[in-house]
Amino acid sequence: MKNISLIAYFLLIQSILMAQPFSEHRWQNRLVLILVDSPEDSLALKQLKEFQDAEEELLEYKLKIYLVAPEKCQMVLPSSKSEKSNPKTAYDRYATPNVPFEVILIGLDGGIKMRKNKVVPRQEIYALIDGMPIRRAEKRSKKIKE
Repeated sequence: MKNISLIAYFLLIQSILMAQPFSEHRWQNRLVLILVDSPEDSLALKQLKEFQDAEEELLEYKLKIYLVAPEKCQMVLPSSKSEKSNPKTAYDRYATPNVPFEVILIGLDGGIKMRKNKVVPRQEIYALIDGMPIRRAEKRSKKIKE
């Protein structure tokens, strides 16, 4: 009976995690979510420019950049055409009510590491990531030069 309860608990937790937006990235990628009311938002375009021509850095930092709006959720960098089938779930989960523009950094563990409602320079995001324990461990194990 104890084993059955344990299995049921595991399945329940797994289903909850799978229902979370972006759960496929957990422990694989860090995410920068650009949350906007409209995908054509001028601040969103400025934020995306911060990561223009940064493909190698995105790979090094295990970063994926998503544009998240009420009707659209798309990974935009590294270049991708993939969209979430239910963008409203991602928007509802992360957007702050009555805030038209936000930038959120999500760590490998799925936790929110930064939330700002202004354009954030990519070097600021990299510095924040470099200070994280998992990133420091990555650098030690891969001997990444600073």
